[in-house]
Amino acid sequence: MGKLKNKSSNYKVIDDWKDFDKSKLMSLSADYYSEKGIDAFSRVKSSNIIPSETSCSYAHAESLALLLKNQMDMNPNKGVFKVLELGVGSGLFSYNFLRAAEKLGIIDKVNYCVSDFNENILVKIKDLEFLDQFENNVNFQVIDLLNIDSSYSLINTDYKLDDLDLVVGNYLMDVFPALPVKFSNRNIGELDKLQVKVSQPKNLLDEDLYSNDKLFKNLKIEERYVTYDSKDFSDLEANYIDLFQNYVRKHDSRVPRIYPYGYGSLKALENVVSRLSNEGFFYVMDVPYRENANIKPYDTYGNTVANHVNFDLMICLLEQNNNSFRYTRNDYYGRLLVARNDKLLFDFSEKYSFIDEFMANNPINLYSDLIRAISMIKTKEGVSVLGTLIDSLEKISPNETTTHLIRADYHTMKKDYSNALTFLNLAKDADKAGMYKVNTEISKIKALMK
Repeated sequence: MGKLKNKSSNYKVIDDWKDFDKSKLMSLSADYYSEKGIDAFSRVKSSNIIPSETSCSYAHAESLALLLKNQMDMNPNKGVFKVLELGVGSGLFSYNFLRAAEKLGIIDKVNYCVSDFNENILVKIKDLEFLDQFENNVNFQVIDLLNIDSSYSLINTDYKLDDLDLVVGNYLMDVFPALPVKFSNRNIGELDKLQVKVSQPKNLLDEDLYSNDKLFKNLKIEERYVTYDSKDFSDLEANYIDLFQNYVRKHDSRVPRIYPYGYGSLKALENVVSRLSNEGFFYVMDVPYRENANIKPYDTYGNTVANHVNFDLMICLLEQNNNSFRYTRNDYYGRLLVARNDKLLFDFSEKYSFIDEFMANNPINLYSDLIRAISMIKTKEGVSVLGTLIDSLEKISPNETTTHLIRADYHTMKKDYSNALTFLNLAKDADKAGMYKVNTEISKIKALMK
């Protein structure tokens, strides 16, 4: 009987037991995003994309434009309202928000800042020109939210990061440093932190990080928990450690559970809230931390890491700082609305019922339910139900690439290839950032029509 081949000999260690938040996983993730830019969201350029469909949907963008309109109604004498989008990604949310503002008749009072820490993304979005129709309303700003004083404008405009009326952070907080921590199994009451050992196949080259968007799936990632010692704290960790420890110790140490210490998101939260106007809001949508010891506290998309966001910890900070907020979550995303003024949300809710409706019954909930339901229908027998679902989708997210593609699939299932082609052409026209493989689908339908 021959000897078993040692699989570990096929790997080389690229990170030998580092704290998770300071590991190669995080630096590779940041490098990949910086290199890929907008292509990290593109189904044309990547097979394993960063998901952004729901957060960028027109239904979601319009709900936030309505929030801004309500702010304008409460402050009729104010001139321009400053809106800042942090982490622009594909740019589709920006486009949908601005066309929603135009539809609502408020576009002339909107000063919209498109921002990202990656200048290449902003340059690409600007070069694609799909925001040019709103050029009088749009600025481009490079912003590192953990070092906000280093921010600069991409074009020659004097955009100041203060007195902000609405700040939007879609899937933003998950990119900031976070360290998974749990109660120690060895020493009662003490905390352990996650460390990782990362190895990559020897036949992979460093440049594969950018050319192969499934590289992370080929990495060997080993985990261990070791004592969380104060001597290893970074300055940013140390800044919020008392808050975090108080939060953790409210929980039963006998229950196995992982607590993400999202000190980066805490710093980002404070930096934004401090720059809000007296009537301003900060809106956060992100993947929520789940209190389950069997679920990893992070996900990977392409070659990026998305930390599960500890909204409960952020709420502890808001309560400490006397900021008012509303929070809701489901299994897919958490949504947090923060006001700098501790009375603002109460006063706003008293005069307008919109805030409670915005948080509890936001169209994004219906949008995500419809997308999931539509994706489950695969048989001819379900076509009539599918048509009804698509009708509902079109009402809340009209003239969107996703909606047109789904309608095209519906007609394809009915073998109505002429209408399928019509909606594919509509999808192509709506795909301003070139995120979808519409041309491929058009070729398939044309082949079926021959």
